[in-house]
Amino acid sequence: MMDNPFVLVEDQDNLRVLTLNRPDKLNSLSADMLDALEASFTHLPTSVRGVLLQGAGARALAAGADIRAFPAMDTREKGEAFARKGQAIFDKVEQCHVPVVVLIQGYAIGGGSELAMAAHARIASPEAQFAQPEIDLGIIPGYGGTVRMARLVGHAKALEWMLSAKRIDAEEALQTGLVNAIVPKEQLLQTGLKWLADWAKKPARAVEALLRCFQDHPTYEQEARLFGECCATADFQEGVQAFLNKRPPNFKGK
Repeated sequence: MMDNPFVLVEDQDNLRVLTLNRPDKLNSLSADMLDALEASFTHLPTSVRGVLLQGAGARALAAGADIRAFPAMDTREKGEAFARKGQAIFDKVEQCHVPVVVLIQGYAIGGGSELAMAAHARIASPEAQFAQPEIDLGIIPGYGGTVRMARLVGHAKALEWMLSAKRIDAEEALQTGLVNAIVPKEQLLQTGLKWLADWAKKPARAVEALLRCFQDHPTYEQEARLFGECCATADFQEGVQAFLNKRPPNFKGK
C-alpha cells in the first residue's frame, strides 16, 4: 500500500498501526482522510492479525467531520450521500476480519466518536472526551452513531446524550460501556498493542468468526453456522488435542 499523508501506516510484526494525521485540525475527518481510511481497510494484507487506530498529536483521536464541507450540503440528496459515504467507510472498520482497537486521547467528537464506536475495542486516556453534538448544528449523527451508541450504552442513555450534546468524560464512558478501559496516555500504545498481540495468538478463523457474530444483526442461526465452520478447521483439532494433552496450542490459522 502506498504511503498517504492523511493516514500513516506502520507495521509492527503482524500488527498494523494506523494514525489519523491532521493534528493541526484535531484530525478532523476531511474527505481526503476518509478516502485514505477506506483504502487502509480495503487493502489490508492477509498477514495482518490486528489493527490499532489512533490520532496524531496529543489532543484528539478525531474532532468530528470537517464542518467546512457542511455549507455545500444544502439538499436532502447531498446530505444523504455524505452520510452514506461515511457509513460505508466505518462499516469497513467494523467488518474488518481482524480485531480493531482504537486509542482515544483527548477528543472523540461527532464523527470521531462514531469512528471509535465502529472499532471492536476502545481504550481511553483519562483526558478523553466523547460527544455527539450534531443536534446543535441542526442535524443528527450520520456515520452510524445512532445505531452503534445505542448498542453500546443502551437506547435511553444514547438518546439523552445526543439530545443534550453532552460531553462524556472517560470515567462515564467506562461506566456505561462506551470504552473498555482507561489507562494513562503514555501507556495507550503499549496497552493497545498488547491486547492485539494476545488476540493474534488465537486461531485466526475462530477470531474472524467471533467478530462476524457481533456485526450487523447477529442471530442464533449465524452463530451455529459459524460454530460449525470452526469445527471443520485444523486449529480446532489442535486446540482440543492441546487441551487434552495439557500443552500450549500451536495454531496455524487453518
